[in-house]
Amino acid sequence: MATLRELENNDISSTQPLGLATSGQIMRTVDQVAGQDTDPSITKDRLGFLDHLRIFAFLSVLLGHALYRPLSQLAEDGTQHATVRALVSILLPLLHLGGAGVAVFFLVSGYIITRVLQVELPGEFAIKRFFRIYPLYIAAVLAQWVSHLITGMQAEPQVLAMQLTLLGDLNSTPYSLGGVEWTLRIEIMFYVFMGGLSWATRRLRITMTMAAPWIFPAIVVLLALLPPLTSGTLRWGHWPATGVINLYFPLLLVGSMVFIHEKGGISGTWLACFIALVYAEFYWLTPRYQPLWKEDHHAIIALVIFLVAWAVRSKLNAGRAVRWLSDLTYPVYLFHNWLYFAVVDQLAKRSELPMVYCTAISFAVLFLVCSLGSRLLEKPFIALGRRIVAGRRSVHLARS
Repeated sequence: MATLRELENNDISSTQPLGLATSGQIMRTVDQVAGQDTDPSITKDRLGFLDHLRIFAFLSVLLGHALYRPLSQLAEDGTQHATVRALVSILLPLLHLGGAGVAVFFLVSGYIITRVLQVELPGEFAIKRFFRIYPLYIAAVLAQWVSHLITGMQAEPQVLAMQLTLLGDLNSTPYSLGGVEWTLRIEIMFYVFMGGLSWATRRLRITMTMAAPWIFPAIVVLLALLPPLTSGTLRWGHWPATGVINLYFPLLLVGSMVFIHEKGGISGTWLACFIALVYAEFYWLTPRYQPLWKEDHHAIIALVIFLVAWAVRSKLNAGRAVRWLSDLTYPVYLFHNWLYFAVVDQLAKRSELPMVYCTAISFAVLFLVCSLGSRLLEKPFIALGRRIVAGRRSVHLARS
């Protein structure tokens, strides 16, 4: 018997219209969920290539934020062996500001959300996304807020309240969690958009395959023509967040279109043209909105990594270690850009340990906290969301 997670991970038959799972498929999952292990890492048909991509993404972000400066100094240190310097120089474009990791996150999310919406109704999708995203996120924001109180930094209650909603773009609320909240705000926008698209296509009795290839290019063009949807009053440290919605929302659509192509909804030519449109928009807008990034290659690096992993997806299996690391992706993303630096700064100030030991201890603390967060918060709330959906389905089945 398959769990609901397994159904999400299984391929939808190419003979079934994409975007319209049958009522039998939907309702059969009710009794399949009962009594099964709710740990999302334990599945029969888990998509291993996505686990590998998640690991790359969070390592790119984590190491890019934590170690890029010392690694770049090492690459330029003439006292080091040339081979060491060359290898580090090869790694640096993958780590610069975590940009490649962030772009891979968006591509993966677009692929996964489109896949999930083939078997979940919009209301079910909203419930499960809420319990997947918000509980651990709220815990991380509150933990950071407490740490700020301890160190004498305070956030206004209304700012904290808006940060907790992930709707801070509505009134230019400053980012939390060391700035990484900006990507989650875009994710929430994408969830609302895709949930609405799923609802609309079901109401109109058309498939997402029919709608998306026409709607997505129009959105990309619209985002290119609109003024920046994220103002420069929002910042990551000293960097203005001007236009990040215009730049990065289309990457989510690329991941979605890759899934639609995989299921036969569009041709390879159509997919290639859409990717070209998205990247033309990205490279046109970047010098205007984020001029400091125009010398960076993270977007194209992310696309190549994503497409290569997708092309060899049947060969990328996820073993126990890969699944464990992949399950830490979201906690590490939430905690790394403030907890790691808080720990390493305190160790450097209050101890005489060499910096390399402070760094190692800080990484160990980060992974311990993230492991506990995944086990005690993230997975239980994901399971709760599934139980709520299963209960709604059982009620619907009883009434039908």
